Amino acid sequence: MPDNKEYITKDIYEASFLVLLGFEIKEFRKEGPKFIWFVFEENKQCRAEIDKYWKNEATVNVKQYSDQIQRLKDRIFAMTERKRSEEGNFKGNYNR
Repeated sequence: MPDNKEYITKDIYEASFLVLLGFEIKEFRKEGPKFIWFVFEENKQCRAEIDKYWKNEATVNVKQYSDQIQRLKDRIFAMTERKRSEEGNFKGNYNR
């Protein structure tokens, strides 16, 4: 039976880092009018990269990271504008 653990974060910078490394955002979850949770499938590789990120041991291309942050911000803005009056989850397959 597959392990369906989730890793969720509100940190757009951490989420951008994970997407840049190729991890897929499974879902966007809205919390109130201003917060979005980024949902990833958690596995050993994902957990190892998260640990590197928080220990300041991760290395990525700065320009690609900056571009990824902007793409994620643009995606969130587009989703919130489109679903402004709806409650619940933002579901989608956003990757890069």
